[in-house]
Amino acid sequence: MKISGLIFLSLLAMCFSSCNSKTAYNYSEKIVGIEKSIVPAMSRTEEDVARYAQDANWDSVKAVSERMESLVEAKLVDIKKTPAQDVKEGENFKRAAIDYFQYIEDIYTSYKNVAVQTTVEERQDATNKMMSIISDKGKALSDMQEAQKKFAKANGFRVENQN
Repeated sequence: MKISGLIFLSLLAMCFSSCNSKTAYNYSEKIVGIEKSIVPAMSRTEEDVARYAQDANWDSVKAVSERMESLVEAKLVDIKKTPAQDVKEGENFKRAAIDYFQYIEDIYTSYKNVAVQTTVEERQDATNKMMSIISDKGKALSDMQEAQKKFAKANGFRVENQN
């Protein structure tokens, strides 16, 4: 009876571990899905911003930037309200996702800030700040990917190649 009890507990522990792994995996996939859902709008907006800035059409730069700010903010709200679940590294991964999406929002805010400036000097200052924000893109993405890898490892699953 003691042996079967140990087997039962082992099976129960494996089932719980497997359920947690699936829960963690699903949470990770939800975050990836949210990111993927905004990629087409980001690409379109990047093209629009470049074209409008080239033509000094600052009202249009402002409009498309504000649209992306709103879209990213809605995704941030979704991430914030979604519980990280009771899994290892869940809160850390959630925090990294929030930080990453806030960084993306900061990019569009910086585009808008360039657009609303009224003098050449102000626009140049805003452009310098924008370039500083954009230069952090590799770090922001890397931080998010590292948090996701740590989350996956802690919960017994692997993430796909993130290149």
